Amino acid sequence: MPKISPQYLRKVGLYALGISLLSLGISCIVLSNLGAGPWDLLTISLQKITGLSIGRWQIILNVFMIIITAAMTKKINYICLVPGIAQGIFIDFYIQHLPSGMPPLILLMIGIILSALGIVIYINQGFSGNAIDNFTYRLHEQYGISLNRSKIITDCIPLTVLVLFFFKNLTFFTFFVYLSVPLMIKWLTPIAEKCKLIDTNK
Repeated sequence: MPKISPQYLRKVGLYALGISLLSLGISCIVLSNLGAGPWDLLTISLQKITGLSIGRWQIILNVFMIIITAAMTKKINYICLVPGIAQGIFIDFYIQHLPSGMPPLILLMIGIILSALGIVIYINQGFSGNAIDNFTYRLHEQYGISLNRSKIITDCIPLTVLVLFFFKNLTFFTFFVYLSVPLMIKWLTPIAEKCKLIDTNK
C-alpha cells in the first residue's frame, strides 16, 4: 500500500475546508434574501418552482455541465462531480442549521468573503474543480480564449436562463455579488498564501 505523505493529507484537508467555506458563503448569501450570483440565483429560482433543495439543484447543474463539457471535449471527467456533490450537501446542511436574525446586508457581505476565501483555498490545492469550473477551463484550453472571457461565457448560461424565465428574480445584488467575489478573490489570495493556506508557486 503506497504511503500517503502528511503534505498530501494537508492538501486534502485544505481542499475540503475550501469547499466547506465556499458552501457556507453561498448559504449566507442565499439566506440574506438580497440576491446571489448567477449560478446560485438559478438554483434558488429552480428550488422555488420545484421544491427540490438548492443543494440538490447544485448537484444537478454540475451533472448538466459535465454532459456539456463531455460533448465539447469528447471526454467525461467524473472527478469534478466530487466537489459539486460535496458543495450541494454542505449548502443544504448550512441553510438548515445557520441561525437566523442577522442583518441581511451583513450576512451578504460575510457570504461574499467566505465564498471568495473558499474558492481561493480549494482551487489552489491541485485537485479538481467542480463541473462549472472545469467547463470554464476547457473553454480556455480548447478554443484559446482567455480565462476571464471563458468565465464570462460560462456565466452567460445561467444569466440567459434567468433573463428568459426568472427575470423578476434578478436584482442589483445579483451583479454586486457577481462582481464582488472576483475582486475579493484577488485581495484574499496573497493573504491566504502568507498564511500558508495555498502555494501559488507550486
